[in-house]
Formats: sequence, C-alpha cells, structure tokens
Amino acid sequence: MKVRAGTIGARTRWGEQPRQVRLDALDLEQRALVHAFVRMAEAVAAKKEASTVSETSVEAESEGHANDRPAA
Repeated sequence: MKVRAGTIGARTRWGEQPRQVRLDALDLEQRALVHAFVRMAEAVAAKKEASTVSETSVEAESEGHANDRPAA
C-alpha cells in the first residue's frame, strides 16, 4: 500500500519517466562537484569501516572485582 502511494507521489512530482543524469552531460564545474561528493562519501565510509574494525578488535579485560577468581 505504501509502495504504491510512494510511486504515485513520485510520478506526480517528477513525471512518468525516471530521470538519469550522466556525468559527461554536466559541465566541468558540476562534474568536479559530483566527483568531490563521491570522494568525500568514500572517505567517510572508509573512516567508519576503520572505526568499526578497531572497536571489534579490542579485547575485553577483567575489571578485577572482589569476587573474581584468579585465572588458573
């Protein structure tokens, strides 16, 4: 039901045919801006992936509570 409503809304707003923009159809400034956005998104994704890897590779250590048994 919601998919159909979304499709109807999109067709009302943008028309029947989906739009496509080719990079070679843009002027040099617009193309450079798109490339900058892509590079920025790649850098953010790489940073996020690196932080996820570093968080999962950390080993947990015992806090040393009074009722902890020493390792044998």
